Amino acid sequence: MEAGLIKRINVLNVPVDIVREEDLEQVIMGLAENGKSNQIILLDFIGFMKARRLKSEWHRAVKEAALVLPVSLRIIKGARFLKKEEPHRYRSFDFIISLLGILENRRKSAYLVGSSKKRIQKSFTNLVNSFPGLRFVGRHQGRWDRNREKDILMAIKKSSPTLLLAGKGVKGRDLWIHRHGDSFNPGILLWNRNCFEIISGKKAKPPEDPASRFFRGFFKSLLLPWRWLRLFRQIWFWILLAWVRLFKKD
Repeated sequence: MEAGLIKRINVLNVPVDIVREEDLEQVIMGLAENGKSNQIILLDFIGFMKARRLKSEWHRAVKEAALVLPVSLRIIKGARFLKKEEPHRYRSFDFIISLLGILENRRKSAYLVGSSKKRIQKSFTNLVNSFPGLRFVGRHQGRWDRNREKDILMAIKKSSPTLLLAGKGVKGRDLWIHRHGDSFNPGILLWNRNCFEIISGKKAKPPEDPASRFFRGFFKSLLLPWRWLRLFRQIWFWILLAWVRLFKKD
């Protein structure tokens, strides 16, 4: 991978990578072929705020990830407010589809793990039909018994996929990948909560236009009133940004 295609900045002590959209294919292939296990983290706002706990395992996972791509507009606005170079915002599901397409063009392979048995099978079938040039070398549902984990890790290792795509039902989420990174062969490792639910047709792709996202969040908050507590996290985020800009260097 050519130097300069990935630029890492810190926003409130959380590492975030800048990758231009036009450089994404070259960056992905660099990770796929560098002989290492490379975790990609799609960082949302909640994950960003948790990563501020500098002594936490999650902060360490984010810091050690090969690629940390922001999927939250708040992170982008935070970088802009601190007068840092602005990262490109990737949308989680669109990024995953782009990633699969890039690997398909190079005749690479993928292994799927997560979700329920029915949904992972449906996802497997849909992806095989949508990406015929990408070899899908295995799949396994999530929520397995702890005593089976060693066998699952061994099956993934033997399959030697270029991409391990993990989803809902994998205990530990991104941290599962971080903890077991040495158990996998070189390649790309990525977890996303709803990837298989969307691919299997269980859930619709989230709307991206601001109005739809606002009303979707508003009605969710009516059904789940404790979500209003997230407002305090957002206020704290902007207080921290103002403090850093006025009094400190990030």
